[in-house]
Amino acid sequence: MPKIINDVRNQLIRETKKILIEDRGIKKLTLRRVAYGCNVSIGLIYNYFENKLDLVSAVMQEDWLAREKEFDEKSPYDSPKKAIEELYRHVHEFALTYDCVWNEYLETKGLNPGDEKFVNFRKQFIEELEELLKPTFEKKAKAVDKKIIKFFALYIAKFARDPDIEYKDFKDIVLTLLK
Repeated sequence: MPKIINDVRNQLIRETKKILIEDRGIKKLTLRRVAYGCNVSIGLIYNYFENKLDLVSAVMQEDWLAREKEFDEKSPYDSPKKAIEELYRHVHEFALTYDCVWNEYLETKGLNPGDEKFVNFRKQFIEELEELLKPTFEKKAKAVDKKIIKFFALYIAKFARDPDIEYKDFKDIVLTLLK
C-alpha cells in the first residue's frame, strides 16, 4: 500500500526555505537533501517541481505572496509616501532573506536549467509592486501617471535589494518626487 503524504508541496517548500536560510544559498541545496528532510523520495519532488531552481523559485514566490498579502491587508495607505516606505520595507526584508540566492543566480545567469523562472519572477515581481502602489496613488490624485508608479516599483525593486541602503537614505528624494 502506498504511503500517503499530506501537503507534500508545502512541506517541500518549507524544507527548502529552511535549507536556503541555514546555508545562505543554493549551492549546498540538493533535491536529495530536501527529500531526506521531508522523508520522501527524490522522484516525488519531480511530481511537483521540474528542477532545483523551479523549487527555489516556488519558495521565493510563496514567501513573497505572504509578504504581499500582509502589505495588501493594510492598504490603501493614506499617502503614496507611506505606501512606498512600507513596500520598500517589505521588499528589503524579502531581498535580505534571499540575497544569497540572487547573488548566486547572477553569478551563473543563463547557465542553469530553470533560469527563465527567475527572469519571469522578476518581471512579475515589478508588475505586482506597481499593482500594490496603484490604489494609494489613485486615492490621492485624480489622474495618476502610470510612469510614476512604474518608476517607484522599479526603484523599490532595485534599491531595496541592497543591504546597505535604508529607506531613510532616499526619503528626501521620494518626497521631492511626490510633490
